[in-house]
Amino acid sequence: MTMNSGSSGPPGEDDEVFRVGPEEGFDEVQLRLDTAQNKLCDQIAKETRKADRRMARRAMRVEKLRRLKLGSNRFLSQLQHDMIAHRDGNGEPRSTGDGAGSGDRAGSRDRAGSREIPRWGEEQIAWEELKSEIAARMQIPAQTALQLIGESEELVNRLPKTLKALRRMEISYRHAQRMVAQAMSLPAEAHDVFETTLLPWAKTLTARQFDERARKLRERIHPDSIAERHTRKFAERGIWIDNEHDGMATFHLYTQATTAYGIQSRINQQAIAMHKEAADARVEAKAGAATGAAVPGASFGPAAVSGGEGAGADPANGSGSGGSNGDNDAARKLDTRTLAQMEADITTDLLSIGVTPEGLGEGVTGQVAITVPVMTLLGHSDEPAILDGYGPIDLDTAKQIMGTATSFTRILVHPETGAIMSIGRDRYTVTADMRRWLQVRDETCRFIGCNRAAVGCDIDHTNDWAHGGETSVGNLAHLCRKHHRMKHETKWGVRHLGDGAFEWTSPLGRVYRTEPALVIDHRAGHDPTTDRWRDRWPDGSPRERYRPEGGLAEAS
Repeated sequence: MTMNSGSSGPPGEDDEVFRVGPEEGFDEVQLRLDTAQNKLCDQIAKETRKADRRMARRAMRVEKLRRLKLGSNRFLSQLQHDMIAHRDGNGEPRSTGDGAGSGDRAGSRDRAGSREIPRWGEEQIAWEELKSEIAARMQIPAQTALQLIGESEELVNRLPKTLKALRRMEISYRHAQRMVAQAMSLPAEAHDVFETTLLPWAKTLTARQFDERARKLRERIHPDSIAERHTRKFAERGIWIDNEHDGMATFHLYTQATTAYGIQSRINQQAIAMHKEAADARVEAKAGAATGAAVPGASFGPAAVSGGEGAGADPANGSGSGGSNGDNDAARKLDTRTLAQMEADITTDLLSIGVTPEGLGEGVTGQVAITVPVMTLLGHSDEPAILDGYGPIDLDTAKQIMGTATSFTRILVHPETGAIMSIGRDRYTVTADMRRWLQVRDETCRFIGCNRAAVGCDIDHTNDWAHGGETSVGNLAHLCRKHHRMKHETKWGVRHLGDGAFEWTSPLGRVYRTEPALVIDHRAGHDPTTDRWRDRWPDGSPRERYRPEGGLAEAS
C-alpha cells in the first residue's frame, strides 16, 4: 500500500517512506516516519552549523583584509614620502601641489571661495575604500559592509572565545552577532568577564532570549552610568524609511524609549476608542437592519472613511427603504478597519497634518514627486507611475496624489519642449530644466548600491569641470555627498557609457555598472519612429520602455 505524501511533483525517493510493507504494523510505520523526520532535522541543523562556521571563517578573512588595507595604505604613504625625500636629497618631502606624499594634505575651497573643505586623511581614505570595495563585491549596502567589518574586528580581536565556539559549531552566527552588538559598547577591560559569563547561555537560549540576557548583563557591568550612555545615544536619534513590496514602506523613528512608548500608548488609546465606536455603530446598524429602523450614528467622523458616505441612504442599492438588503449595505459601509489599521491611519494623520506645541508644521505639508507617463493617463498604456525615491506605484494612488497637486511639470524630451539639455563650457551651474530631467533619469544616487533619493543628492560633473568637462546631461549625475566626496578623494573611477549608464572602477580594479531609473533619449532631432530602443538590461531582464512622444508628468 502507498500513501500520497501530498506532493504535487513526480514520485521520488522521499515517497518511499510512505510505502507500507505487507508485514508492517502501525507502530513500525510511525517509527520509520519519525526516524526519517529526525534525520532531516539533523541534516538541516548540521548544514546550518556549517554555514555558521563559514561565517566565522569569513570574519577572520574580513579582519585580515582590514589590517592589510590599513597597513598597506600607511606603508605606501610612507614609501612615497621616503622616495620623494630621497629624490630631493634633503630628507624633506617635495611639495606636489595636491598634498601627495604628505600626511597633512592641502584642502580645497568651495566655488565661492568662502570656506575651506578639508581633505580626507589617509586613514579615512583607506576606510572608505575598504567599505565600498566590500559593499560592491558582496552587493550589500555600505552600512552593512561597515557593520560586517566592525563585527569581524570585534570577534577576532576582543571576543576570541565566541569566535572559537562559532568555529566549533557550538553557537549560531546570530548569537555571535548579538554578543558583538552588546560587547562593542563596553570598555576593553570588561570584555573578558562579559564573554565568559554570557557564552554558556548562547548554547541553550534562542537568539532573542540570549539578546535579552546579554542586554541586562551589559547594563550591570558597564562602568558608565545609564544617564551618560543615554545622552550619547540620544544624540543619534533620527528617522528613515525602508521600501517594501506592493507600494508599501516602513517608517522608522529612533528616539528615547519613554517617548516611543508614550507615542504608542497615545495612538493605541485613540485607536481603541475609535474601534469601540465603530463596533457599537455596527451593532446598532445590524439591529436596525433586523427591525427596519433607521441606523443612528451611521456616519461619524474619521471612522466613516471606509464607506465614504457613512451608512446613509444609497439610492443605487435601495438602502433607507427599510429593506434588509439596503440596511445590510448601510452596515457594510460603516468603519470595518481593524485596530492595527486604525493605529496606522491615526499615526499617518498626526504626522502628515499635525502641529507641534511650538507651532511647527502649521501650514506646512510634505511633498512627494510622482512621474506618470502621459500615455498611461490617457489610457493608452499600462506603464506604472513612479514615486521618487521608491519606484513603481499603482495608478489609482498616483491619481489620488495628483488630485491634490498644486502644480505640474511636463517633462518631454528634446526637441519637443525646447528644454536646454547642454550648455557646454559656457557655465558651471546646472539649469532647472536639466535638474528636473536628471532627477527623473537617476531617481537615486548613482553609486553602486546607494538608495539615497536624488532630490537630496549633489549633481556631479562625471568628467570634472576643472578638467574640461561640460555641463550637459551626458556628463552629469546625482551623487550623495558621501559618494561625491569619495569619487574625488579615493581611487574610485567612473565614466559615462551613454543613455545614463555608468561604469565604476574600484581601487582594486573591479568594474561595476549602474543603470538609470529611466532611459530617456535626449538627442537633438531624434525621430521616434526610427529610434531603436534597448529592451533589455545587461542581465537579459525586460527593460522599462518610456516613449518620448508620450511625455512624462510630474506632480509635487
